[in-house]
Amino acid sequence: MKFHFTPPKTFLLNLHRLRAVAPKSQPFKIIDMDINVEKRKRGRKPKANPQKFRYMFRLNDKDHKRFLQMFEKSGKPSYAAFIADCVLNKPPKIIEVNKTAIDFTMLLSSFLHSSRR
Repeated sequence: MKFHFTPPKTFLLNLHRLRAVAPKSQPFKIIDMDINVEKRKRGRKPKANPQKFRYMFRLNDKDHKRFLQMFEKSGKPSYAAFIADCVLNKPPKIIEVNKTAIDFTMLLSSFLHSSRR
């Protein structure tokens, strides 16, 4: 069985720029002789504003059903868009617990209850 290898045209065109170097202490390397040649960029174009931070949370069955109902009502195309909209655009409800006010109301209600007897 014979194998025939045909190198691509770009390899043949750039072959004159390459030189093989094999020192005794290092494995075989190919060094580019023409350093001033600008290399083409490959792959995807980088996004202007990449989204690189990820957050995760867990829900129980009851909260998951409620989440799905809210998602369907919102009309957003994805869960991520819905969650980002809820977190960033709607102000969260913050509840501050004042222990002194709770203690005062408990004492006041116990005083009123004792005065009625």
